[in-house]
Amino acid sequence: MGMRPEDAEWDVVIAGASFAGLSAAAHLTGRVLVLGQEPVGAVQRSACGAPAEMFEALGAQDAVLQVHRNFWLHTATDDIYLPLARPFCTFDYARLCQTLLERSGAVFHHCRVLGVARDGSILTSAGPVRARAMIDATGWHATLASSLRRGFVRPDHASFGLESVVDCRGEDMHFYFAPDILPNGVAWIFPAGDHCRLGVGSYRGQTRGMGEALRCFVGRHGQELGPRHGGLFPYRLRRGTVGTLFLCGDAAGQCLPLTGEGIRTSLYFGSLCARHVQEFVDGRCTLAEARRAYRGAAARHRGVYRSLFRLQWLINHLPNRFTSRLVRAAVERGAFHRMMDLYLDTFMLSERHQSGDGDRVCAAQ
Repeated sequence: MGMRPEDAEWDVVIAGASFAGLSAAAHLTGRVLVLGQEPVGAVQRSACGAPAEMFEALGAQDAVLQVHRNFWLHTATDDIYLPLARPFCTFDYARLCQTLLERSGAVFHHCRVLGVARDGSILTSAGPVRARAMIDATGWHATLASSLRRGFVRPDHASFGLESVVDCRGEDMHFYFAPDILPNGVAWIFPAGDHCRLGVGSYRGQTRGMGEALRCFVGRHGQELGPRHGGLFPYRLRRGTVGTLFLCGDAAGQCLPLTGEGIRTSLYFGSLCARHVQEFVDGRCTLAEARRAYRGAAARHRGVYRSLFRLQWLINHLPNRFTSRLVRAAVERGAFHRMMDLYLDTFMLSERHQSGDGDRVCAAQ
């Protein structure tokens, strides 16, 4: 697509073409432009694990590679088996991204997003782009918001994960909270059909030595490193709006603490953001009203983020044996499945959420 003069004004421009941006695009109508530095689905940065029911809500079961009905939690002193009443799955990153784009009426343009200009346009490597509404879904670095608000991104509020695709197969998902693997962090094994994804993550955003930690973790399972990917991801919720911008996904710090789950929240908040933006595009509220309504809706989830952050802090500071005791106590008292239900229901896409049915969003504020 060429940046022709007649295409210079859009209803909505979305910077970022991963889960949050594509989810927003899939729930918007009008003249919508999605900007991405890479082709859609080309660069996977996460483990791509999510609740299986999310794919049913999306109607995207063809992206699922493997369903997992159990997982194991390993500490330095214990191995705890945890059956899942609501299974998780691993999926194909490119296929889900492409499915979301195909379902939208949006136009995708491959370019680098640079920031917001003084006149309110988005600066890109292909030239300025203008829109009635702008969504920043550029990931943890929040390129657009950072250009408007200095210090908006806090690197000390981010975790770092590094993962390798390994040529082996498995059945269950595994999580490791063991200091001998990585102090103040977690490791994981996610089987994904004809391969497994083995990774390590530092809650403190440590990058130095992570390659060696991953190599040792893969080696202790008798495997060799394959292709690697990863990056930083936030664990503190940020504002849902900055200036005239809407933010969703990692740009808004909507990745969950403790679990590092950001795909489900990106899809959820991308959809939520789109509903508020659509109210403005359709003329049912002002841009300021839409921003205020979305910011309030996103902020109502702060309690969940605070609770998960406290658990993340505890795991970083408690002796490892106490982590085992806490988990075993939750399982033995029947609290584990109740906690999982609460965790999953909070950000699960529903048919009502997907369709946008119900009361008008801005008018209800």
